[in-house]
Amino acid sequence: MNADKKCTVCMIENDHNKFRADYLESKGIEIVNAGFSVDSIALIKNQSNLFILMMPDSYPLSIKGICLYIRDLCLEEDKTLFICAGDDVMAEVKKDIPKLFITGTYRPSGEMMMQLSNDILACFSNNVIARRSILMIDSDLEYMEKMNTFLEDKFSVTLIKPDMGLVNRHIAYTNVLVIGMDSMITVWGNALLFAMVERWQKLNDLKLVFLARNKGEQQVFNYIKIESATCISKETHPKKNAAYLINNYASEFPKL
Repeated sequence: MNADKKCTVCMIENDHNKFRADYLESKGIEIVNAGFSVDSIALIKNQSNLFILMMPDSYPLSIKGICLYIRDLCLEEDKTLFICAGDDVMAEVKKDIPKLFITGTYRPSGEMMMQLSNDILACFSNNVIARRSILMIDSDLEYMEKMNTFLEDKFSVTLIKPDMGLVNRHIAYTNVLVIGMDSMITVWGNALLFAMVERWQKLNDLKLVFLARNKGEQQVFNYIKIESATCISKETHPKKNAAYLINNYASEFPKL
């Protein structure tokens, strides 16, 4: 989500008692409601940059059609999507909306609804308020943690393993994405990894940094066609790579 957009959430549900919006509204976030119909969603989709699908207890064809419509919105526009559903319905929804488009999923319980509220608030606060955010993805968290010791006083750094759900949760408010090549290719494979990276970069205007063994750089640029992408060596001391990020990307972040 871009900083110049309104803090508006589109709540798509039939039962308006499922979600208490007063907590978010008290934080200055506007909640607009729509039922499960294309017409009602179309009326307010342009004023909203975050969608919540509060799924009913069944998944008839009419609801499936709405999910496909939301999927296309997420594909065509920069929209953040949260889904709340029971396990059976969620399994059906995920057949129609790939995980790539979903920022977070929740069961309809009180505890999970509070987590949903907090995650929505985090999306807005981390995008509308200036951030200096780096997301690092690698199975080798030890190396990333060493880099972070030299970064944490200058940036907000999040370290995660290559898990799609975690990536989707953080990617919307990331400025610089650092990808550990070895583990990511092992988990997802070349083609899928680079397809997702190009999508993330397009939607969120990310700066991309690949962390590879010395022979991995050419492999990166055989696939990635993004001019701003760079590659640094994992054979280099973490302090030196941290200094590279500071020297090359500090100017990309909003001033705090």
